[in-house]
Amino acid sequence: MKTRSKRDLSLGDGSEVFAQVCSFQGALFYDKLEQREMELNLEIDQYCFACGPDNPIGLKLKFEYQSDGVVARFTPAKEHQGYLNLVHGGILSTILDEAMAHVVLARNLRAVTARMSVSFKKPTRIGEELTVTGRITEKKGKIIKAAAVITQNGVATAEAIADFLTVN
Repeated sequence: MKTRSKRDLSLGDGSEVFAQVCSFQGALFYDKLEQREMELNLEIDQYCFACGPDNPIGLKLKFEYQSDGVVARFTPAKEHQGYLNLVHGGILSTILDEAMAHVVLARNLRAVTARMSVSFKKPTRIGEELTVTGRITEKKGKIIKAAAVITQNGVATAEAIADFLTVN
């Protein structure tokens, strides 16, 4: 595959596709938001998969707001499994993203996740309570940088950093 520009990829057959693959996704998201005003409905309707109390299949995370960030506890069930008795990485990523989003919300800022990087440090086990903490690390212009960590039995099992983009 030969790259023609930041936005287009050549598939070798002359067709062009809009680049929405991993390495381009964050940059394109920033470009789209900066090039035109974007109307987003950031209304909270209690149906969020991660924290919505009305979502019947959601995680129903409950965050406590602290002076330096947020914290929540969650015991993953068999339904949250990837490999045998291990929490699926997508579930862990969702929990990390939600912790960072809540710390942004705690500051009364309207923002969306623009980029997130997750590191899985140790296996996270099904049936054992985990704790997630989130904090803001920097705010510069429209970008809010945040970090989150999941611990289980006092050991960090996953962590993430993210850029949130404030929106009107």
